[in-house]
Amino acid sequence: MRQNLVGSSLVAALAALASAQSIDARAPSFPSNQGFFANVDASSPQMLADSFVVDAVNFPLGVTLGRVDWWGFVSDNLNPEGPLDISEIEAFHIDVYNNDGPGGAPGTLVQDNLVLAIDLEVTTFGGPTDSDVGGQAYALGANLPIPVSLAAAETYWIAINADVAGSALADGLFSWITTGSLVPDTQVAANNSGSWFTVSLGTSLAFAVEQVLDSDADGLSDADEINIYGTDPFDEDTDDDGVTDGDEIDLLVNGGLLCLSPLNPDSDGDSVSDGDEQLLMTNPCDADTDGDGLPDNLDPLPLDPGGNESEIEQDIRDIATTIELLPLDEINAKNEKAAAGRQNALCSKLNKAAKEAAEGDFAKAIDRLEKVLDKINGDPRKQWLVDDEPGETTKADIIEAIEFQILVLTFLL
Repeated sequence: MRQNLVGSSLVAALAALASAQSIDARAPSFPSNQGFFANVDASSPQMLADSFVVDAVNFPLGVTLGRVDWWGFVSDNLNPEGPLDISEIEAFHIDVYNNDGPGGAPGTLVQDNLVLAIDLEVTTFGGPTDSDVGGQAYALGANLPIPVSLAAAETYWIAINADVAGSALADGLFSWITTGSLVPDTQVAANNSGSWFTVSLGTSLAFAVEQVLDSDADGLSDADEINIYGTDPFDEDTDDDGVTDGDEIDLLVNGGLLCLSPLNPDSDGDSVSDGDEQLLMTNPCDADTDGDGLPDNLDPLPLDPGGNESEIEQDIRDIATTIELLPLDEINAKNEKAAAGRQNALCSKLNKAAKEAAEGDFAKAIDRLEKVLDKINGDPRKQWLVDDEPGETTKADIIEAIEFQILVLTFLL
């Protein structure tokens, strides 16, 4: 895990690196306007688009489009003198298309991003627009909910459509400001549910498409990692719990797991990492997923509140089987007959403890297991199992297994 750099002297430098990198940008002029967008639920909307190229020199490996900025205003198409407010916008669809349509027009949809109004960055731009349309112009921007992977040296089209509250095709509309005063109206090609219109006559729609840097490819921008989440923008799993920072934030925001943190490897404190909880399908926000009183880290069946006794019984019998299969020279005794007697005694006590656990008599099972443990790991002069040779862990594994079962049973008392 890399050191968390938030709060260090490197924050300023990292913040500079984390800024969005321009793929293409077209500055707006004012006042000017472009043909109207209809809201996307209209039966036959006009679709306005402009193209951009991913520069192979600056982006030889392609680029991830993560942010779009654009300029425009809302108008009442039925009443040109009664402009609508930006608050009428409910959402924008920001669509990226390949240029594989007729004559290089927009063709295959690469990605549709729905940006809700609450996620928009909105500032006023210039003064009121011309008298034909009225209304305040705005600069709008948004980070895309789903970043778009684009190939180097390819041409793409961008189309932005507005959802305007309560409007139909001829009612409230959004107009996209251009870079010049000319108003192009060249129809490029018919496409599916309407005609594509693109900019011509030497002007362009005003927009900027930007790459939001994500150095560790975890789905979070470097800027958000530094300024919002406090995670390491160069480590996809800041807390090393097996879940990427982006996935943890997604599960927190969209999955309802409000305890999750990309800075805490064990969000519910049950000694099972958030990544392991995903593998086990347990709840990383609940230390006892099945609510049976046994924490997930001790529960042999963490998703089954009723199956612990039988599972514990089997685990204890497995310990007995391990001891039963030991060579007699690993039992401390005067001779083979005595070694066999001690081996049988240990197995008998363990099998009785297993039966008591299955019957729910946890106190008796614990007492019997502690007596077995004393025979194996008590007074060094009286231990019944031979110490492990270097590199071997047979005795240590048996001791650990018995101690674990005692701990489990203690929680069930």
